Amino acid sequence: MEKMISAEFKSKTPKNISWCGGNPIEKLFVELWGCDKHCPFCHEPCQFTMTDHLDHTPHKCLQHRPPALVDVYDEESKELFLEVCNFTIKDGTRTFNCYTCEKECRKSGKCIAKDEDDDVYHSFRDYKKYIPNWDIAPDSTLRSSDYWSWVIATFKDKINKLDDEFKLPEIPEAWTRLTKTSERFSTVLITRVICLLGIFL
Repeated sequence: MEKMISAEFKSKTPKNISWCGGNPIEKLFVELWGCDKHCPFCHEPCQFTMTDHLDHTPHKCLQHRPPALVDVYDEESKELFLEVCNFTIKDGTRTFNCYTCEKECRKSGKCIAKDEDDDVYHSFRDYKKYIPNWDIAPDSTLRSSDYWSWVIATFKDKINKLDDEFKLPEIPEAWTRLTKTSERFSTVLITRVICLLGIFL
């Protein structure tokens, strides 16, 4: 029996194998990855592994990345934003426009943009009014994003070379002290992997 099964598998190649009901690798990837939505402000992926989780709970991220990594900047100073979404929502002084959130605000029917090119500004504090499918917990610290803070501090010079017009502001000193071996840094990465595998939601 073992020889028969072994012979059967030895004869299969990527060119002659056929799958009942589609490629299981693609199905497995979709099952493991889950929700393919990302934060409309910083592009961090949704943490949930169920594609239909919106029936029960809105999109949510384990942590948010500094929007500098997706070219969100201050129009006057041309400095890239370092404040993560949680902090910006808690602070309540900043605004976002239709383009910052990839026009996600228009799906709510509450954005007053008159046409496709119209660019309306909304308060970050009121984000839920315009983007109700996302849940971003307000936080007065930047501690929810140690991994991305480390990335920016470590690759600051490379990030600044990516664009001649927009530059990073001064990096907080605490970010420069982060290391890959810090307990908090490791916990965030492990939690992200566990969520991806659907073990913890």
